[in-house]
Amino acid sequence: FRKRYRSAFTDKTLHKNSDVSHIIASNKGGINATENVFMFDKRLNRDVRDSQHGMALNSALVGKQRACDAARLSRKHGSYEGKTGSQNYSQGVRVLKKKGVMVRKGGGIDRRSAAVRSGDLMLNKDGSIRANAAFKFWS
Repeated sequence: FRKRYRSAFTDKTLHKNSDVSHIIASNKGGINATENVFMFDKRLNRDVRDSQHGMALNSALVGKQRACDAARLSRKHGSYEGKTGSQNYSQGVRVLKKKGVMVRKGGGIDRRSAAVRSGDLMLNKDGSIRANAAFKFWS
């Protein structure tokens, strides 16, 4: 699944250090479907792991609608029994806000975030997070 998603939905140069990340972790009942995955830096993806904390952060990063779709479909077609997508999204937004990071409702980091303006969190040209500057946000 990961190889097929990576080859079909990504620009190889843009996502060369990225991994296919599940919004709702597969080992928590999340499904292997495009509605439940996104490209995320490899090191950060492994750092957030398959925890509730990681699912909340992933939900905030992809946006409320995608988080809700991922949770709903993972309940319907997978074995996910955790929080709703809206709950995951809200939790992730709260965690990131405490660290000076604002997210856009449709997904992605808002460049006006205090952490971005101060240089504590660096973004790539496409708006994705540059890993070497972001580990403290996921601890």
